[in-house]
Amino acid sequence: MFKNIDEYMRLSLKDRQKHLRLNTKCTLIGINNSAECRALLAHTLKTTAPKGKEIHLCHACNNPKCSNPNHLYWGTRSENVKDYINATGVTLNDHLEKKYSLKEIKRIRSDAGRKGGKACKGWKQRREHSSVGRANA
Repeated sequence: MFKNIDEYMRLSLKDRQKHLRLNTKCTLIGINNSAECRALLAHTLKTTAPKGKEIHLCHACNNPKCSNPNHLYWGTRSENVKDYINATGVTLNDHLEKKYSLKEIKRIRSDAGRKGGKACKGWKQRREHSSVGRANA
């Protein structure tokens, strides 16, 4: 019987990593497709395969090409990032600087600050909406 992945993700990180055996070698058998590794892990852990992007296939060995189910676990995005930082010593800021130009990083950060309805702040209000909330004159 397979356990629903959403139910499985309610377990603590420690419980979701109980099966890990990092003293074994990475297995590089040519699986380049994340969907194949996801199916392999779901089969090994007897869970349903996750859909969408909320649940990540995490490599405890920090080798993205590894397909050894003893090195893989289901995790969240933040758990995956923490693994990467702990394994490499690279901060998220360092990672962004390697991946993007400083100009692009500034744009990404400024866009992030616009969330929550602030993106239109300072825009001229359309005439038909300018009287919303006011008593008709």
